[in-house]
Amino acid sequence: MATSYLLFTFGMLNATSNLKENKIPVVCQAILWQTIADGVLTACLALLGLGVWAIIIPKVLGILIWVGIHRYYTPLVYGSDSQSPPAEHVYYQ
Repeated sequence: MATSYLLFTFGMLNATSNLKENKIPVVCQAILWQTIADGVLTACLALLGLGVWAIIIPKVLGILIWVGIHRYYTPLVYGSDSQSPPAEHVYYQ
């Protein structure tokens, strides 16, 4: 179960950016699909008789869905382009 908390880090900057930019539909979509996948997988795996693994496996896979949606809708920009000043502060000679 702790693996899911380690996987959160791969999408946490993207999720924080979505919250900061007030992209509530993206955040809601990520939570919705994570919850649906978690519930369906838990039910299917429990009916297959996997025991406690029917709870653990969907939690880990659900986090991957959450990370994927946040990273898809908010790609982060790395490098010197993201650190450049705004255009009104650039002085040309």
